[in-house]
Amino acid sequence: TGLGLTISKKLIVAMNGEISLESVENEFTQFTIFFKELEIINKVKKDKIILRNSESEINFNHAQVILLDKDKENCKLITENFHGTNLNFIELTNNLDELVDCINDKTAMILLDVNIKDKEGYKILKWLKEKKNFSSIPVVAMSTGIIQPEVSGFDDFLSKPINRLDLISIVSKYI
Repeated sequence: TGLGLTISKKLIVAMNGEISLESVENEFTQFTIFFKELEIINKVKKDKIILRNSESEINFNHAQVILLDKDKENCKLITENFHGTNLNFIELTNNLDELVDCINDKTAMILLDVNIKDKEGYKILKWLKEKKNFSSIPVVAMSTGIIQPEVSGFDDFLSKPINRLDLISIVSKYI
């Protein structure tokens, strides 16, 4: 439709930026975007101690973590990051029925793939928040999409594919 450049320019200008064009016919076209006063936000909170290499160690108290993810390989990758710690991971791949059978007062955290099937992740979150015994358990959403914890009701969010440092940081934040 030819609207892409017009829309892009309006967005760039709205963000206090400029766009320029250099073109040589039948050879190349180069667009340059320059933003003034662009603030870069550090994603990792500086007040958290994060595992930075294999020689660093975080000691966890004994705790049970429930991991709900349809992808067994993803479960394996997540749990291997905590091999040799005091964390006991219970891996579930299906639905709320499995969770009901496994959750108890020793559950310290739930890592939940929100896309397990038919928005089942959101149904599980709703069920947890309605149960007095379980409503205080932190529930961390995992998704390839973007989840805003403050809007969705989740306590936190991990983007897939999961970054090791983000994973360890989130788990250490709640346990």
